Amino acid sequence: MSGVLGILLGSGGASRYQMAVGQYSDGFKGAWWTYYGFGIASAYYPIGGALSPTTFKGQTIQGVYSVEDNVGSTWPVTLQLQGDQPAGFAAALTMGGTKYSFDTWAQDYASSLTVTIAIATATFTVSSTSSITNGTPVQFTTGGTLPSGLVASTKYYARDVTATTFRVAATPGGAAITLTGSQSGTHTVYFAIFTKFSAATPTPSNKTGARIPFYPTINIASPATITSSGHGLTNGRRVLFQTSGALPSGIAANTIYFIVNAATNSFQVAATSGGAAIGTSGTQSGTHTCFEVVDVTVE
Repeated sequence: MSGVLGILLGSGGASRYQMAVGQYSDGFKGAWWTYYGFGIASAYYPIGGALSPTTFKGQTIQGVYSVEDNVGSTWPVTLQLQGDQPAGFAAALTMGGTKYSFDTWAQDYASSLTVTIAIATATFTVSSTSSITNGTPVQFTTGGTLPSGLVASTKYYARDVTATTFRVAATPGGAAITLTGSQSGTHTVYFAIFTKFSAATPTPSNKTGARIPFYPTINIASPATITSSGHGLTNGRRVLFQTSGALPSGIAANTIYFIVNAATNSFQVAATSGGAAIGTSGTQSGTHTCFEVVDVTVE
């Protein structure tokens, strides 16, 4: 589909996505690593970019990413889904033309609150349950001792949720657990669960095969020229733009365009592959970001 983000259905029930590749870099003890992909990595590192569609088998895709570092570590290619998904829910991901079969599966929680526990009623009180509903997976940790009947870092499911309180069950919709004994210390409840499916890979690299985001200038002309020193893009490749302000008329945010008339430090864009270069008009403001768009297949 040109001009819009869209889905193409592959064979065997696989779903193909158009992913605008973002980047996040960090460093630790002299090493650096870079996340390439869409969304967020492990609920902590915002990669940016865009993805369409945004769901797989009805579940929201929180991130698709790979990692590169400068110390030769082996990093997985990862699909991250919001929610409590079972092992095997996703089987493989194709990125940069290479298929990676998922061989590990893990879950974690993105949000937490301090919680008080009433043992007699097995009721948990927090400042707000706005992100906790009946059936939400939760787990608890403590700086002291949890009451008997509650095991730290064990998955439970919320039930009987009110504005600030809830109880928990061992299974979705199950009976509320009962608590006994005593407790001490500060307790924390974790929620907003996400599931990561990962495929080990032999070498670290930019497995998306895409140009990392850059910050071009766009002139007001017909056709318009987009300038960025050594951008590395070639004719026929796909890009989309985002901005901290306003893009000029003629170029819309989060819309796929095709590179035409590429030169070392400049290029133009068209609505279709090999089509006529687009013109711009009006005014613009802020910093523009150009993302390269690649295909990713999940099955």
